[in-house]
Amino acid sequence: MVKTAGSIFSPNTSGPLRRRVRKKYPPRPPDLVVTGELTPDVTGNYFETGTYGGQPFYKHVELDWFIWYDPGMEPIIYTWRITQAPGDTTDPTWYKTTAAFEPVTGSYLPLGGTIGTATVTAP
Repeated sequence: MVKTAGSIFSPNTSGPLRRRVRKKYPPRPPDLVVTGELTPDVTGNYFETGTYGGQPFYKHVELDWFIWYDPGMEPIIYTWRITQAPGDTTDPTWYKTTAAFEPVTGSYLPLGGTIGTATVTAP
């Protein structure tokens, strides 16, 4: 580029360079939303972050809480959990256990000091 008389010109163009403007994109919608009267409060938006147990896991947008699939009792019991780390089965936790594999959405029961039923939905 060559600077002449207060303007910047590129040797490959015939006019002044224009300032590049970044496009503004709307924020990405969450993959899952947790609602309920919960203690500790894990409500909010969750985004898919990776895989665990052969299924996607989801992380809270601001907090260190995760929704993940626990393959520990397959094929007898199928369990999804909300805990502080994927693979962490210690308290506090919410869980959803079924006799057949179901999607991540649904009602999660409290366990180990947690309070309230967590409802997981896909927006």
